Amino acid sequence: MIYVLMHRNDPVIVVNIDSSGQMRDVSTHIYNRDLLPLRHQTETNGLVRWWKERAVPLSRHGIQQFMMERGFDGPEDYLVKNLGLSLSDTYWIKPADSNLSWTNINLYENDFRTDYFSYPQDGDERNMPAYSANSSLQGDVEKTWTIRNGDRVLIKGNSSARSSESLNEVLASELYRRQGYDNYVSYELVHIKDVEYQFGCVCKDFTSPAQELVTAYDLITSQKKQNQISYYQHMMDVAVQHGSNREELQRDLDMMLLGDFLLSGNDRHGNNIGFLRDTETLKLLRMAPIYDSGRSLFVGADMPSQMSDLLKVSTNSFADTEKKMLSYVQDKSLLDISKLPSPEWVRELYEKDPEQSEGRIKIITWAYEKKVDMLRDIQLGRDPYKILFSPSGQKKADYE
Repeated sequence: MIYVLMHRNDPVIVVNIDSSGQMRDVSTHIYNRDLLPLRHQTETNGLVRWWKERAVPLSRHGIQQFMMERGFDGPEDYLVKNLGLSLSDTYWIKPADSNLSWTNINLYENDFRTDYFSYPQDGDERNMPAYSANSSLQGDVEKTWTIRNGDRVLIKGNSSARSSESLNEVLASELYRRQGYDNYVSYELVHIKDVEYQFGCVCKDFTSPAQELVTAYDLITSQKKQNQISYYQHMMDVAVQHGSNREELQRDLDMMLLGDFLLSGNDRHGNNIGFLRDTETLKLLRMAPIYDSGRSLFVGADMPSQMSDLLKVSTNSFADTEKKMLSYVQDKSLLDISKLPSPEWVRELYEKDPEQSEGRIKIITWAYEKKVDMLRDIQLGRDPYKILFSPSGQKKADYE
């Protein structure tokens, strides 16, 4: 079937999507090249890959059962049935023979279905809104968009019976709030029916019809990187070309990386760093509010047993170690240690979850406290990564 990829009410390019929802080919009929999605824009069949990656991942908890029960052939079928609509950007697909308009179908201003995790929305099917906001929602933990008190909000779950990811999102919010920093997503705990964990978390959408999300991965893949520079520098350079203020961007990145260090965050990959783009001018406005800090404090990783473990935290980001990630920070004094949540506050937060054992809480609290000590040393000009260890591998007394 022939569709037109749209950006708000502006046609971008003609595409062919088959009955299973897969984009088979892309027409040479381009209405506006500037409006093409940045991701993979420079690659052959880049738009086909962009469409496939836009669909909800099959690794999402419960998504395969949901699609089977609802009769979808797969993620791309789910995506095309919902016109590729998103609450992160203003792209969608319009059947070539339809009179649909952005005004009448966009999810920012019209009601939408809430596919509540793997559970269908209650109510009369005939009276439900036509489209869901979830078919383009990324990430592995179960989640859903819904409308609460008129706001578009995202409800997220966890990867196990523990509420760790949700607790970590709230902790990161508190960390940045106490700094007086103005560019982070604020999360709060929420109870979710019919799930195995105590808490999920909820946050407001930070995009709108006027500003949309462009990820770091979008920017990185939009231009070829020069061999002599890092992917981190490449991202910054491309962002500045698209309108970012370099000094403001460096400050935002510094704050994010320092926060990740304190929380031992290990999942700051290219889709977990974003930029807000003006949907009319296509200029970048600022780095998006810091989001997706859930995979911190050793979620999905081995718990540390000694200080040396905290000096070897691996990361899934521009570098594979925290030490290398810290090297990208220009102003390591930007984060005020005197304004951080205390280890006692972290303990009390984790004690809300009955699935967190006392042993786990003790290790998490200890690790957080030691990371604060490490950052304090770094700010004083000492390098904790050069501290000597005893033959047994145990840290010497100053960090015990």
